[in-house]
Amino acid sequence: MKGLNKEDSDFTKGDFDALLKFLPIFERRGYKFYKEDEPDPFYYTLSKEASAFHHEWYECGFIFPFDWGSWDEPYTRNHELLERANLMELRKLGTAHMRRDRFVQNHLACVMQDGLFTAILRRLKEIRKERFGD
Repeated sequence: MKGLNKEDSDFTKGDFDALLKFLPIFERRGYKFYKEDEPDPFYYTLSKEASAFHHEWYECGFIFPFDWGSWDEPYTRNHELLERANLMELRKLGTAHMRRDRFVQNHLACVMQDGLFTAILRRLKEIRKERFGD
């Protein structure tokens, strides 16, 4: 992982763009973030694009170590808060859900399908525009 301990100010336009390239895909009507496995329909496999996004979140350094298990995140329940979240809050939210997926089967697939990461990307797009102006 290139940027595990990046500060918010260290993120470049390229870091944002590496994630934002997934937004048009995730916004497609009827896009399916996962498929159910044939032998075990209770286990989901992320789509190619969702899996690539997951990898890119790590590669760009948006993931970071913090006590995500005790973090009381209100954003999943209140999308209005998400629309005003700052970069650190978005990083925490993404990190918490990606880490939780290691302990709760299908968690990431379900929150992706519910639109959480699409909403995170929309907010990242706004932050990118505020920061870089284009």
